[in-house]
Amino acid sequence: ATMHAMSVARRARRGRPPHDDVLTPAEWAIVHAVRHGLSNARIAVRHGISRDAVKYHVRNAVAKLGLRDRAQLE
Repeated sequence: ATMHAMSVARRARRGRPPHDDVLTPAEWAIVHAVRHGLSNARIAVRHGISRDAVKYHVRNAVAKLGLRDRAQLE
C-alpha cells in the first residue's frame, strides 16, 4: 500500500481503537473504582470526568456484563 492509502485508512478509523475485551479500558477503570467503594462523585474527581460520564460507563459495564445493577459490580 502507498503511504497516502495508509494515511487515508488511518483517518477513516475514528473513535476508540478496537480491543478484545468485553469492557473498554475506561469501563474497567470505573468498575475497579466502584469495587473499591467509591461514589460517582469521587470517581469523577479522580478520573477528571463528569459524574454523567461515570454513570454512562457504569451503565454500559452493567449492561455488557449482564448484571441487574451497580451493586452487582461490587
